[in-house]
Amino acid sequence: MRCSFAEETGSEMPRPCLLLVEDEALVALELLDVFDRAGFAIAAWAASVQEAHRALRRCRPDAAVLDVNIQGELIFPVADELDTLQVPFVFLTGHNHELFPTRHLARPCLSKPCAERTALRAVARLIDGPGAAVTAS
Repeated sequence: MRCSFAEETGSEMPRPCLLLVEDEALVALELLDVFDRAGFAIAAWAASVQEAHRALRRCRPDAAVLDVNIQGELIFPVADELDTLQVPFVFLTGHNHELFPTRHLARPCLSKPCAERTALRAVARLIDGPGAAVTAS
């Protein structure tokens, strides 16, 4: 089932929804706030690979932001599932690309720490394409 959020504010236009997979609570809360202020809805915040898989069984987001190392477990099985579902995603990591399987080397990747505008631009490009405008409050 596709995720779709129309705000309680009466907006008829659904907000694009995101899956955020991040195990560091402070980083996750900051990103959740940034994405919310920019007009994105959060389909789910997962702090483990298992939680991310469960979230994807509930609904299909418009895009995803994936920390590469989640509680010592690599995120690539979730990335593979997103790829199968044709959900675009961006990696967020403090690690280098040596951990990445060949099939994911060409994926967009943000380095931690990541500026708000950089994260917003990356997600907007996933949803709207390379020329996407970024709205930050």
